[in-house]
Amino acid sequence: MMAIANLQYAWTLFTLPLTKSLNATLSAVQVAFTLFILAETWLVPFEGYLVDRLGANRVVTAGGLMQPGVAGAPARATVATRG
Repeated sequence: MMAIANLQYAWTLFTLPLTKSLNATLSAVQVAFTLFILAETWLVPFEGYLVDRLGANRVVTAGGLMQPGVAGAPARATVATRG
């Protein structure tokens, strides 16, 4: 959650470029962002459970290891579809 928190405040900077690059409506992009925020928010209790159960170091390390794969997935999908 900490890694993505800054995006929440700068979201409006990305809406127009996303609508143009994805050929989507502004409302569709905003709904996607809303769903992202809801998922992020509702996962916090589960994250807290994992921290209590496994310890903060393990949870943060696991999140750090997953970050490059998750962040790079949209870029790989774009390259694959443009082929």
